[in-house]
Amino acid sequence: EYDFENICLTGEVSNFRVPASGHHYFTLKDKGAQIKAVMFRQTNMYMKFVPKDGMQVLGKGRLSVYAPYGTYQIILDYLEPAGVGALKQAFDDLKKKLAAEGLFDTVRKKELPEMLMTVGVVTSPTGAAIRDFISVTERRDSNLRVIIYPAKVQGVGAAQEIAAGIEYFNRAENVDAIVLTRGGGSFEDLFCFSEEIVARAISASELPIISAVGHEIDYSISDFTADLRAPTPSVAAEIVIGRKEELDHKISNYAEMLQSMMRESLFDYRHRLEYCKKALGTPRRVIDDMRLRLDSIIAHLITSVKANMNRARAQVELNIESLHRSSPKVLFLRQENRLNMLRQSLESGMLEKISGSDQKLKELTERLKHANPYNLLKHGYSVAYLKETQKILKNVKDIREGALLDVKLAEGSFECSVTKVYHDE
Repeated sequence: EYDFENICLTGEVSNFRVPASGHHYFTLKDKGAQIKAVMFRQTNMYMKFVPKDGMQVLGKGRLSVYAPYGTYQIILDYLEPAGVGALKQAFDDLKKKLAAEGLFDTVRKKELPEMLMTVGVVTSPTGAAIRDFISVTERRDSNLRVIIYPAKVQGVGAAQEIAAGIEYFNRAENVDAIVLTRGGGSFEDLFCFSEEIVARAISASELPIISAVGHEIDYSISDFTADLRAPTPSVAAEIVIGRKEELDHKISNYAEMLQSMMRESLFDYRHRLEYCKKALGTPRRVIDDMRLRLDSIIAHLITSVKANMNRARAQVELNIESLHRSSPKVLFLRQENRLNMLRQSLESGMLEKISGSDQKLKELTERLKHANPYNLLKHGYSVAYLKETQKILKNVKDIREGALLDVKLAEGSFECSVTKVYHDE
């Protein structure tokens, strides 16, 4: 304490707190070391800024030892901001880089499966986060199977172990989804979830991942890269169980619907069976009815066969008698004479018909020739048509001056325009 006065040092503010006394307590740290710092109320009341976690500062003070705990600390007399803290800057730089690569895009997000039976949790096996997670699952009386991958969630090597846990579950394929979780802490404590190796492992995962790191106000790179963010480990458990309970509810509804449909079907089949039993009757009665019906059919068949045989026999006898009365030679001569008479009558009728038709054709041809209106054109007549409608003109009332006419002559036609219309008085 006497040899180290007026020490100047720079570092990053961490775990900043202000108790009721008004003094400022925090830790100054860099990549390789850290030291506790105190700035009493009488000094900090004149400062123009309030330190925040992650802020890089430059301070001057003296070294002190807090005897009850045997720890070194520096009592600061002066403090000024020295730019953004290194970890905060690294966080912002990595966030911008991954966002530019599209790792935060919504289209990359995977949906949680409906059949969520087993979940893998990458976390510290002795931390508060896993206790909260399991407590929720037990309280909800869930039969969800939880597999824990033990990993450091703070300090050197934590990010590598978290990434290894993600890769393990994807390789083993023994879970339906992965949860990354730990309890609250400082920005530095949670920074392992904001390292690039973890973000890359999340992005490469085939399994959906839920990030539940810290408290609701804490954000890490894993929250942006994961498929779903939960503000706390307990909420992550609620989300996982909620998906399973939703599926269980659907299954229960489907089971009830299926049972109802089966009951209705069984009732319908039972009703139809009773109806068929009544319609069918007893087998003995059916057989007796069939026997009686068979006897009736046989008797009717025998009667029908006998009647048909008698009719056929009578017809044969009539045919034989008719054949005896009709000699083939007589029939042939009779048909030959009839044929000759028909031939003569046909020839006479045809000649007479042809002669009459020829005369009638000549008369019709001559009448048609005289009736042809175009034959009149050869005597100097013509036929006039309105050019617009091709209507034959019969009355000057249908013509107006300036109208165009088509005039048909015996040979050819011509077009003319009406310049004057005369009406007969």
